[in-house]
Amino acid sequence: MRLRVYEALAVALVALTLLVTLLPALNTAFVSPEEELLGEVLRTYTQPELYGLGSLDLSGVWLCAARGFREGVLEGLYRPDAPTAGWRRVSVPFTELATARNCSLWLRREFRVPEELRGRRVRLVFLGAFYRAEVWLNGVHLGGHEGYFAPFHFDVTDLLNYGGDNVLVVYLESPAREDPGDKRSFIGVFGDWEYKPYPTWARGLLSERFEWVVPIGLWRPVKLVWSGDVVVSVVLVDPTIHPPRARVRMYLWNMGLARAVEVRVKAALLGFDAPKAEGVAKVRLRGGERRWLEVELEFNDVELWWTWDRGASRLYELRYEVWAEGVLQGVGSTRFGFRRFEGVVEPFSHELRLNGERFFVRGVSYLSDFLLSRASPSVLRRDLELMRRANVNFVRLWAHVEPPEFYDLADELGIAVRAEAPLTGAYGRRAYGGERSELYRRAQRVVAELVLTLYNHPSVVMWAVHDRPPWIKGGAWLNRDLDELLAKLIRLIDRQERPVVLASGYGDRYVAYGWSGGSWAKFLEDASPLPVLEGAQSLPPTASPFWKLVNLTRWPPSEEDVEELAYRCLQLPILKPPYGAPAESRSLEEYVEASQAYQARLLREAVARYRWLKFSPSIGVIAPLFKDPFPAVTPSALDYYGTPKLAYEALKEALKPVKALVALGGYFEVEGLMLAYRPREPLVASIAVVNDLKPLSGARCSVSWRIVDEASGQVLERGVKEVRLPGIEDPPLLVEEGRVDVPAYTDSSHALAVEVEVKLWNGTLLDRERAEVVVRPATLLRVVVKGVNEGRVLAYIDGKPVAANIRSGVAELTVPAGTRVVVAGPEFRDKLPYAPFIRDLGRVKAGIVVVDVKAVKGAFYEVRSPMPASKGGSPLVELEVTPLEPLSGDCLLKYDESTLKILAPLGYTSSRFVVPAEVRINVSYAVGGERWRAGPVTLSWGEELVDARPAKALAAACPRGRKPRAVVC
Repeated sequence: MRLRVYEALAVALVALTLLVTLLPALNTAFVSPEEELLGEVLRTYTQPELYGLGSLDLSGVWLCAARGFREGVLEGLYRPDAPTAGWRRVSVPFTELATARNCSLWLRREFRVPEELRGRRVRLVFLGAFYRAEVWLNGVHLGGHEGYFAPFHFDVTDLLNYGGDNVLVVYLESPAREDPGDKRSFIGVFGDWEYKPYPTWARGLLSERFEWVVPIGLWRPVKLVWSGDVVVSVVLVDPTIHPPRARVRMYLWNMGLARAVEVRVKAALLGFDAPKAEGVAKVRLRGGERRWLEVELEFNDVELWWTWDRGASRLYELRYEVWAEGVLQGVGSTRFGFRRFEGVVEPFSHELRLNGERFFVRGVSYLSDFLLSRASPSVLRRDLELMRRANVNFVRLWAHVEPPEFYDLADELGIAVRAEAPLTGAYGRRAYGGERSELYRRAQRVVAELVLTLYNHPSVVMWAVHDRPPWIKGGAWLNRDLDELLAKLIRLIDRQERPVVLASGYGDRYVAYGWSGGSWAKFLEDASPLPVLEGAQSLPPTASPFWKLVNLTRWPPSEEDVEELAYRCLQLPILKPPYGAPAESRSLEEYVEASQAYQARLLREAVARYRWLKFSPSIGVIAPLFKDPFPAVTPSALDYYGTPKLAYEALKEALKPVKALVALGGYFEVEGLMLAYRPREPLVASIAVVNDLKPLSGARCSVSWRIVDEASGQVLERGVKEVRLPGIEDPPLLVEEGRVDVPAYTDSSHALAVEVEVKLWNGTLLDRERAEVVVRPATLLRVVVKGVNEGRVLAYIDGKPVAANIRSGVAELTVPAGTRVVVAGPEFRDKLPYAPFIRDLGRVKAGIVVVDVKAVKGAFYEVRSPMPASKGGSPLVELEVTPLEPLSGDCLLKYDESTLKILAPLGYTSSRFVVPAEVRINVSYAVGGERWRAGPVTLSWGEELVDARPAKALAAACPRGRKPRAVVC
């Protein structure tokens, strides 16, 4: 019996041993591929908010040499004793332009480490290396990293020479040799974009003096960070509003022996003396163990983070300490906010909500600088404050990642951010099998680092996976599987459940009307739910330092100058701007003014269109690039140096939270960037007001409007209405539809303005809007028909008939100047007719045009013809009158298909003709190809002569009782 117990215990012991041995493998078997990949990323990744007890900044002067990887390794450039003669000096952080000839650098830094750091756990942290990096310390290879924005670290505790000299060597490589149509690196707009130095559209168009470029460099600081053996590399905060709590996830790595660990966390409202939420978590970590630890913080009440137009942008600061067996291991902090952003942006489903309220995007696209090391905190603050002054509540970071300070400032200023992965265009077009799988896995690592880096920022409200991938164009599904894989990974990591846009240009829509996408007037009919405006390129102001850099010495610019401007993104080689080619302007100043005026007007028209469509169906509008990312010519509102263009003020006006809107209707034509109305046509002005400012929802206000002739100041129509402003979740409120018949101005073109003012009940002006239209000049056509006191005449205006009554021998009508006019008359009368006249006036000029016609008394000449009318009603009879003595006035002497078509609306037919009376005439006419003649004959006024010869000839030619064939008879 005792033996059996021993046997059972032995079996249990063996089973337990096997379980402990196999447990890690079993855990791995149940880990998803995405979780496994995330574990790989976390081995070297660390967030920018560094944890530790202290740090040593290794920024400053480094040595630099241009070598390829293989060449540098063979030369032993990684060794501490490598010769450095001929190396140049660079100041880290730095970025510079890499070319296909020179796309790799070796960097070297010598430094000393204080002796007192011995016994600490020391990590070497790179906060940003563009793009691929390999690192050696004191001759030992530490590892590598791919990606430009994510911090990464290495444990160098056992490799440092404490109290002595150390040599750090970094090899950098940037993908300047990649084909943009088959990319293998993930640098987004830095490698494939229409607004980079040497834009993608210009490849193959520029001479050899210009080279394809991408950035390279250590663009963020390099630091030594020390702590205890227990290290925290990632802190993720998931706040919830109902109930008010925050779940804190921390990624711990025990680099030393097994020990008990205690994590103490505190969080409080930043900038206020508010109660703190506190939490403690304890765990025992094995030596070398990595794991997540969760701490939950409960709050009595919380202040929400809003965009600036909806409320205060409240931030919380989380501070934490890590202790191990009574010894402080390190401290860290991060900021977060309580907000909930949800929604969907897909082709047939569009909605966004911030803290439960519908959200309308008033956005811009942005890249601070093509060389990111130049994007200093002061530059970023200037740009974001200028955005806020321009009433922007949303910024789209176009397929790239900004420095961490950008997101801190967006948190503070209450501007929502759409974070985009650095993917644009096609990837791996010629990659297959394992090569493509590895490419996709590398993309997943980059995207995982993106989410971890930006996770805690309340301003980051959306993710976008891929800018304009090839699969959205239809037919080619290249990279669709990649994008879905990356979207799945984002959703796995992000427990805040922010919306994920699968592709820019898919859920949202690029709109290029007014530039490369056709006429700007297409905006008047477009109903894109979330348009991304491409806008019109405009040149920087003449006072900008840009022009000293370009050194344009002649006008119009030479071919070399145009090529220089093309390198700087001006698309002159591939399209003619709507404001004309440079040679069409007399000077640079005139061309700059023309380009900026066109861009500003186009921007206002476009933004106004989508604000009209707020929530029906549009959920917002994203304006073009806010600032040039290098000295360039783009659709930006600011040039590279921060100098505003006219588009900045246009953007500021168009994006006002409370905005009067004017939509023009009626019959109009497009003339440049204006709507042109003809005289006497109706002008309809629909007037509405939209509100995106929460405190003013439902406020009482008055909306006054008028339609005024700018030249004379004459008010054609006016009105005023008391209304309540719509709420922020409401579409625009239609206030009035003003209508006026456009006056006829015979002096010149006139401009009419529709002016609207919105004032609060206390008289505070909220907005003033003005829409202008062109009224084309008119021609007053005065037709004097001597001898005819009543009836009608007809004027064909560019082929369209308009009738006018004759009163006391005069008929007047107004026609648009510049149109072709044909006048005909008088109206057909059964008794005492007058012979008709047709007068072609050609294209009439503005002013008064008098047409003098002396009426000729008429008689009727009727032809009884066997020939039926042709298909469509056109007659087969042609008649010509030859007077044998002078006529007393003007009249038509030849009837044919074209003249009868003109006269038909006046009652004239193809068988009963009006010919001159009281004079001798000859008449000839053709029926079915046979010509008949009559005369001389003199008819009295109103007399009728019936010519039945063609009909009698038909009767004689056809046998009795048989129906004739039309062709023969």
